Amino acid sequence: MLNFLPNFLTLFRFFLVYPIVISIIENQFLLAIIFFILAGISDFFDGFLARKLEATSEFGMIADPIADKTLIIATLISLTIAGKVDLWIAYLVLGRDMIAVVGYILATILLSPYKVKTHFSGKVYTTFLLIFLGLVILSSANLFDNSFVNLTVIFVLITSVFLSLFDYFRDPGFSLYKKIF
Repeated sequence: MLNFLPNFLTLFRFFLVYPIVISIIENQFLLAIIFFILAGISDFFDGFLARKLEATSEFGMIADPIADKTLIIATLISLTIAGKVDLWIAYLVLGRDMIAVVGYILATILLSPYKVKTHFSGKVYTTFLLIFLGLVILSSANLFDNSFVNLTVIFVLITSVFLSLFDYFRDPGFSLYKKIF
């Protein structure tokens, strides 16, 4: 009966991207953090409910990571445009994500049938990227200011970028390399 809830929450998170971006561009960071927290809560509950209600769907398996990436990339680009994130960090994160997406597309086409493998390093990367974005928004709203924590999160984020790339180059990258060359 409630099997629609996980997909509804995924769509809700996708539609939160617009108010987050507008809030950041308009320097309304308190509003942006509220929307960002709502997106995080919806992400938690859509996965929890999908498992609890046994309501996983093909739509959800495709839409959930798209909603997540849209949220993350739009927030990162908005914060960079607003001058709150250094350009080099944005390039590093966007470059890593572009490599992962291109690798996924190539693996799907060339390694048929390809089953997406989630690497632990990718989960660590996503977690610290979300923490980083949240801290930037909190700092921009003057709600948090701890240089040590900020630098530690940036260090772990950068480390996780390279570790996750290493894992993706290893699998499926090595199989793709053998298929192409």
